[in-house]
Amino acid sequence: MGNIIYLLIVFVMHFASVLNAEPPKLKSLDITNPRDVSNLVESRRREYNVPGMVAAMIHNNKIEAAGAAGVRIKGRSEGITLDDKIHLGSCTKAMTATLWGMVVEKKLAHWDTKYYEQFDPSQLSLHPAYYHMSYRQLLNHRAGLAKDSTDLGLPDYRQFQSMAGGNSDEARAMTGNRAFKLPPSVTPGSYNYSNMSYIFAGHFLKLYLENPKDKDTWQESMKKYLFAPLGMSSAGFGPPPSRNSQGQIINAEGHSYYDGQPVGSGYYADNAPMMGPAGTVHCSILDWAKFVNIHLQGAQGKNNLLLAETYKELHTPILDGTNAYAMGWWISNYDGVQGPVLMHNGTNTAWYALVAIFPAYDLAIVVGCNELGHDWSTGYPAAGALLWDLFRNHMAQVNRLHEIGPDFAPNIESGLPERPW
Repeated sequence: MGNIIYLLIVFVMHFASVLNAEPPKLKSLDITNPRDVSNLVESRRREYNVPGMVAAMIHNNKIEAAGAAGVRIKGRSEGITLDDKIHLGSCTKAMTATLWGMVVEKKLAHWDTKYYEQFDPSQLSLHPAYYHMSYRQLLNHRAGLAKDSTDLGLPDYRQFQSMAGGNSDEARAMTGNRAFKLPPSVTPGSYNYSNMSYIFAGHFLKLYLENPKDKDTWQESMKKYLFAPLGMSSAGFGPPPSRNSQGQIINAEGHSYYDGQPVGSGYYADNAPMMGPAGTVHCSILDWAKFVNIHLQGAQGKNNLLLAETYKELHTPILDGTNAYAMGWWISNYDGVQGPVLMHNGTNTAWYALVAIFPAYDLAIVVGCNELGHDWSTGYPAAGALLWDLFRNHMAQVNRLHEIGPDFAPNIESGLPERPW
């Protein structure tokens, strides 16, 4: 049997130029002169002993407030800033899903297009349960796939990356050629949080977006169709470099440990690049806000990079009583808050990122920490506490604090049922 994932090359040249048109003009997010809320950031940073934290609030197409507190690297004096790049981890998933929104709007595919049904079954070598797998199922974590390759007894992603000579497209194809031959980990259609689902969702974009010279079609697509039109000039992939060639500290560094030693920005500082669609984007907190803002607007029925109806698809979960996960977002509800609330968090174990969108309040909040903490003990609780501090701060600014009360702080985990890893 031929390589089941490389069969997509047959279709590539037909679709390659369709998305090459100039991106639509967007009303830029105003990032000038936000209120300084560094005191709030510092309070939670100090309480939970996080090296450095940054945060921003978006309201009325503007950065309403922002703040930074702490240091770039534990034990040093250089302060973290709003311009420092932070690692978004699984908050990248919403970006991968947004690329699929573009594919669907161009009518190159539909959410319910079944990937393998496009090929002759006699040419496929895969478990029959995956033959009817749709893009929607991949993006909703309902394709039946395991969380990661090692859960199937396969090599880890770094090993696949090495076997592919560093080529991420090759590594994803190699992983898929083995994973899709095995029985599903759960019944297809049921929920199972899966990095593999997003790895393959990103890989299958090759069918529609490929530049034949790319070694990582997903990365190039992100640069062209998201980062460029949104003006996310700080965006990149993997752990942001913390030092320049002269050894000077130029950015915050994630803090995690391997065999008791600080990882810094070395080999174990991030997941393998092939995991990109599931979680390797980095950017400044203000550039991340530019992306989050289009989803805030979209959740309010506004067109921007995508049509409002496309955002509605991206933000609508499959409701079966098990988990309200849409496409890159948990759709959450909190007592006392006009919902729904769109949320996600992410970590590569060294960084922690948290986002919440409150469409009913025209508000979004993003938080980044340069440490997750052993057993999720520092950045995770600090970011959750700060999110509600900022929510209350906004409500006070718009004279609505009486609606929730000055001590409003629900349990963040009630809206984030998973801890992405």
